[in-house]
Amino acid sequence: AEWCGPCRMLGPIMEELAVDNAGKPVQIVKINVDEQPGLAGSFGVSSIPAVFFVKGGKVVDAMVGAMPKNMFQAKIDQHAGPAEQKAAA
Repeated sequence: AEWCGPCRMLGPIMEELAVDNAGKPVQIVKINVDEQPGLAGSFGVSSIPAVFFVKGGKVVDAMVGAMPKNMFQAKIDQHAGPAEQKAAA
């Protein structure tokens, strides 16, 4: 949401992660909960910023709050799995 300070801090980090992970089986999507309340509700968003890791159409992990880039990258690497990381290399 535009009014959310931590969300605004997280925006550039997500953009960097998208660039850093280009060519990998990773897609980073930003959603404004004020503009997409139904989607936010379907994910059960109760606090923002909220980052969901979806694999095979199912939420496999989530992080709430603005955190350092390396923490998000670690989760991306964790859920990408060795076979997918090798294919992306």
